[in-house]
Amino acid sequence: MQKFLNIFPRSLIFLIDFISVAIALWLAIVVSFNFNITEINWYIAYKTMFLVLIVFSMVFFSVKTYSGIVRYTGTKDAFRIALSVVISIIILFVLALFYFQNVEKLYLQNSILLLLAIFGFMILMSYRVVIKYIFSYMRNVKMTKKMVIIYGAADIGIATKRILDIDSANNINVVAFIDDNTKKQNKVIDGVTIYPYSQLISLVELHRIDEIIIANFTITPQRKNELVDFCLDHDINVLTVPPYNQWADGGFTPKQLKQIKIEDLLEREPII
Repeated sequence: MQKFLNIFPRSLIFLIDFISVAIALWLAIVVSFNFNITEINWYIAYKTMFLVLIVFSMVFFSVKTYSGIVRYTGTKDAFRIALSVVISIIILFVLALFYFQNVEKLYLQNSILLLLAIFGFMILMSYRVVIKYIFSYMRNVKMTKKMVIIYGAADIGIATKRILDIDSANNINVVAFIDDNTKKQNKVIDGVTIYPYSQLISLVELHRIDEIIIANFTITPQRKNELVDFCLDHDINVLTVPPYNQWADGGFTPKQLKQIKIEDLLEREPII
């Protein structure tokens, strides 16, 4: 399943989008007739379906709704889908108003178009979100999770978490932020709570932490020494983010988060 989701082809996404619009139109027609199927003229319904699918397919191709990576579905994909639905509905509204109203009757009433827009967006987004979470679940089940704490809840720490989250090669679970700034403590960022340094011991015991990532370029030498000594005592790996000038332009990757030698981190002689 995970391998299949990794190579989810664009042609298949386009096909599912195509089917989703068809389902959305059937729902819109049925709902507009108050679920009284016997009153529906299926010949008109099929002609309407043909036109709607042509319009949506052309818009999908133009807006490239199928180009996004499904397992990374986000706000940009939602905006792209919403835009394609709005454009398609406007085109159908204009056709119904200036052409089909006088030539032949189709199920393009305003109420049906409104329902089509609502159902269409919901279905197009829903299946993407479902696939995204299936991928995330399969990845987490397959691999052993590495429990991680990030020291530093400023921009660097938040960027570090988000980079780790989108890297499918890592199965890292960021369970907490640690920050000495009292104004940030007990707040939540991306679903992860910020704790004071005093709660580090309880967090390690509760989550069985494997690594602590130092994502704070202004950490004091005293705090750094305390943190590294704590990690030594509890057999926890210490990592740090690369200097800002190495990743400010997008060069920072999770591969750069390598284990730091304690003697280098503390600028002292190795402990024998």
